[in-house]
Amino acid sequence: MDRVEKQAALFNLPETIVPHSVLALGYPAEENKEPRESRYEENRVHFEKW
Repeated sequence: MDRVEKQAALFNLPETIVPHSVLALGYPAEENKEPRESRYEENRVHFEKW
């Protein structure tokens, strides 16, 4: 719970939202041969705050 509380404070989340993980995003050092289909959903991304 200590990590959950620290994550919630760091991202200024409302009390009704409980974070369970943090993801690190990036790309591999080697070049990809085939492009992947995008699974990006703009409505599910929040910048700087909830």
